[in-house]
Amino acid sequence: MSPKRKSLPEQIVTTDDDGIPNGVLDFDTVNRAATRLAFELAAVCDDEPAMDRVTRQYVDLLGGVTYRYAAALALKGLVVMVLRDAVEVVEHVAPELQLRQHLRDGAVRARENFPLG
Repeated sequence: MSPKRKSLPEQIVTTDDDGIPNGVLDFDTVNRAATRLAFELAAVCDDEPAMDRVTRQYVDLLGGVTYRYAAALALKGLVVMVLRDAVEVVEHVAPELQLRQHLRDGAVRARENFPLG
């Protein structure tokens, strides 16, 4: 049995680095926007200008503060709802490509080449 998660408030006030309020974040809006953003980006993943247009549309629609949270959640959504299934299909139909291993190798290279902090 997994531990019970605390329920989140419906909204929170966000602040800048100095602690000054700069927006109100509605979790339902963020979740809905993140799911839509993830699938809309996936649908045009072969067209970078289209991805830029989708991104701009969401920034304009949501505003900067809400967009940042939605984009972060959309990234996880892309992995969970799109990439994971795509990798499983590739592993089933073309295991010789070793896609998952290539992704792991890419993660290692990214950590080595793009240090944080």
